[in-house]
Amino acid sequence: MKAVILAGGQGKRLLPYTLDKPKCLLSVHGQTILDYQLAALDFCKIKEVAIVTGFCHLAIIEHLQKKGISVEIIHNHKYEETNNAYGIWLARDYVSKSPDGFLLINSDLIFRPAMLKFLINHAEPDGIIIQKKFDPKGDMVKIAMEGDNIVAMSKQVPPEQAVAEAIGPVKFSQKGGNNFLDFIGSFIAKGEFNHWFFYMLGDFARQHHFVGIENPGFVWAEIDTPEDLNLAKDIIPERFINIDVH
Repeated sequence: MKAVILAGGQGKRLLPYTLDKPKCLLSVHGQTILDYQLAALDFCKIKEVAIVTGFCHLAIIEHLQKKGISVEIIHNHKYEETNNAYGIWLARDYVSKSPDGFLLINSDLIFRPAMLKFLINHAEPDGIIIQKKFDPKGDMVKIAMEGDNIVAMSKQVPPEQAVAEAIGPVKFSQKGGNNFLDFIGSFIAKGEFNHWFFYMLGDFARQHHFVGIENPGFVWAEIDTPEDLNLAKDIIPERFINIDVH
């Protein structure tokens, strides 16, 4: 199985912290968000990893070189005028022939390595980690479902229909992943490059079997704002990166 980390955006809501670095390089307890994600992938023995870069592209490369980490870099030169669904499209050649499918990870998410392993080992071939205990007034992407299948995914899902919030990561089988790539490609062919992949995933799920896999209780943090960054330092234990790995 391969993995793609979407790290092309600046994270403008995190200014001034992201003035000269992408949000994946923000630190919590001395480790960057990217460090946490790469540790989780290593724990799950995922060795083929691509990072889709954009803003401060060279800062990510320099960070990886200092850590002695070798990954595939896919640079989105159009990051200022596109969104992360286009970043997935740029990675299509990297993942489309992976017989075991691939993982998609947003670069603002810290999660337990065991949560990623739980997703990989889950019986459903195509799905996303979701949280059914959530604040309906919060800023997370909301999900509507029929059974386990997702039928809508956006911040505009009406409260009476929302049953969960989207966390991620996302897992695709080879077939499911290629179907999603084709779905994105249908918009790219029309010159539509500015789609957010969570919203596009919700539209895709109405046409293809794609499930919400409930988080059984693993700690996680999404970092979109300075308030999220401060909260993450309380939510995430100082030795979090080592909880499962060692």
